[in-house]
Amino acid sequence: MSNTKRTGQTALYERLSRDDEMQGESNSITNQKQLLESYAKRNGFVNIYHYTDDGVSGTTFDREGFQKMIKAVEENKVSTVIVKDMSRFGRDYLKVGFYTEILFKEKGVRFIAINNGIDSEKQAESDFTPFLNIMNEWYARDTSRKIQSIFRARMEEGKRVSPSVPYGYFRNPKNKQELLVDKESAKVVKRIYRLVIEGYGVTQIADILTKDKVLIPSAYAQIHYPENNHSSKKRGIEDPYFWTPTTVGYILEKREYMGHTVLGKTICLDYKTKKRRKAKEDELIIFKNTHEAIIDEETWNNARRLRKTVRRSPKYGKTSNPLTGLLICADCGGK
Repeated sequence: MSNTKRTGQTALYERLSRDDEMQGESNSITNQKQLLESYAKRNGFVNIYHYTDDGVSGTTFDREGFQKMIKAVEENKVSTVIVKDMSRFGRDYLKVGFYTEILFKEKGVRFIAINNGIDSEKQAESDFTPFLNIMNEWYARDTSRKIQSIFRARMEEGKRVSPSVPYGYFRNPKNKQELLVDKESAKVVKRIYRLVIEGYGVTQIADILTKDKVLIPSAYAQIHYPENNHSSKKRGIEDPYFWTPTTVGYILEKREYMGHTVLGKTICLDYKTKKRRKAKEDELIIFKNTHEAIIDEETWNNARRLRKTVRRSPKYGKTSNPLTGLLICADCGGK
């Protein structure tokens, strides 16, 4: 089929992941765009549209640019898809095969991978495509293992690999591995632990902080340490003073407040889906006394114990009911 008879979009798809950046400038988005446009114009393709994903792994297909292109394909707006090579399209051979061998054929979309010499209109050239897809997936799996090994080695040396910083601390500008106490937010951390010791639950503490208009951790970081704030960059903060029980509970679980560095908190289960699980106690990598503590160990342990044993707490500003512990609920058995 000649290019002039194709009236739909010529979709040029570019993708770059963080792993690809190690391969040098040749894989950059700019270079991919130049290569694809040059090829398209040289071969008479018209109605050119760019679909781009920057910094996204090829093992996931939940990419904004990719999904926009697929939506256009499903709406019969695309006649040709061109990529630099098969690895730019994706690194999961089953999913790549579905799009290139099933969906594109059903929609009459021509698929071209320039560097691999693949053109779906030339059957002989496309016969090798499944093998390339398998090799690309193997590469992704191997790269994932290598990166995990590097991170693990760094963690075992006591080096922080996460860009996030616990609420109550900030990075030393002269030494990014060192945490320093932020006096203002540290006061809030101490207050939270003090309230737990006094018998308040996480929901009540969240209500107290919200009522007192204390900035939530992400809002505080956004104002004071925007370079270290990774939790709210992709989403806005609806109410900077609205504390949740989850946020309070998260603060009460962090060993970092005792001055310890805790690494390896989650374990990757699948390099494709990026699904992770919480690390077990014996899987954590803990280095003690690496920075100034905000909470002493006794207080931290007492707070943790009380969270597990105390079922109800006194209301803010009021004493407990004298009948507390004497009456038993007929439904749940709680006191």
